[in-house]
Amino acid sequence: AKVAPHTAPGTAGVVKETVELATWDDSIETCAKIFQHILDHDADAVRMGEFLYDTETLEVQSMKNATAAAKKLQDPTTNFIQIGKCGFEERSVVWLYPDHSGDERSSFLLADGECKRLATSALGGKSKALCAAVYRIRSPAWG
Repeated sequence: AKVAPHTAPGTAGVVKETVELATWDDSIETCAKIFQHILDHDADAVRMGEFLYDTETLEVQSMKNATAAAKKLQDPTTNFIQIGKCGFEERSVVWLYPDHSGDERSSFLLADGECKRLATSALGGKSKALCAAVYRIRSPAWG
């Protein structure tokens, strides 16, 4: 995510900040480096897959390759992501994003900016979390 200065209408020159969301062109290099560091310490610490809402089944795999994990993270159909030691008793940080059904323009892709936040805010610093989980959830049915 990139932060760019922006003057909001009606603010008489007061500078505001806006955040650009990740795009298909954004780098995944930082994600790959972070995943490699995690995988070097625990080969099963990065799990990704897809929860199939229609059948209520989960297809998940341990990611063994850091670059493949970074690419899968960016894939909007990957709706189940767990990084670290994840379990019912573990302290976790959970991010919820819309899945591809509610994000037709791929506005909520995950790339280097999000990986940096996961590494520093979710799994580092003061959070003391052992698990960072990202779930892309289905949009509610309207009508």
